[in-house]
Amino acid sequence: MSLSERLRRVLSFDPTAQAVEFEGQWVSWGDLAAVSAAVEQALAEAQIGPDAAVAILLRNQPAILGGLLAVLSTQRCVVTINPLQGAEKLVSDLRGLRPPAIIARPE
Repeated sequence: MSLSERLRRVLSFDPTAQAVEFEGQWVSWGDLAAVSAAVEQALAEAQIGPDAAVAILLRNQPAILGGLLAVLSTQRCVVTINPLQGAEKLVSDLRGLRPPAIIARPE
């Protein structure tokens, strides 16, 4: 079984079951699956298919985990971007990488 198949199986767990604790609150598998499905839909609508490199601005937030699960479970390539490197370096990295999509929180 491939990694993407395993992740899709994990996302189909009991949607009410606790998955991740964040800042004292539990996020359910259903919450993560919903974010994952929304990201997957957005990537598909943008015609970003399997094997495409998708940049993810890594933050310690459940929504980012949902996005990461979407990319990995659909056989796309994850390109991690460190948000702590400062705006100038971040922009430089993104310009150099030129990913077809970036997953990030609005802030």
